[in-house]
Amino acid sequence: MSKVFAGINKTNARAIRDDEDMIKLWSHECMRIFHDRLISVDDRNDWVDMLKSTIKKSFKKDWDSFVKVTPLLFGSFCPTIFPDGDDT
Repeated sequence: MSKVFAGINKTNARAIRDDEDMIKLWSHECMRIFHDRLISVDDRNDWVDMLKSTIKKSFKKDWDSFVKVTPLLFGSFCPTIFPDGDDT
């Protein structure tokens, strides 16, 4: 779990605009730490189902309502804030 929070701590505060961005960042870090180490497709699918269920239960958000692009990526190469509001 410490690696998940270490990854979250590396982000720039300007990259998190709202609660959904924070949930996406947390999900991204969980995917990198846990999901990427699983080798079975069934285990990976079960893990994603658990992640979605946890988000629904703990954050009261539906995965499909705020994750528009998959795979979910968060990084300096994926800008979340665009100059002049241009998000094209």
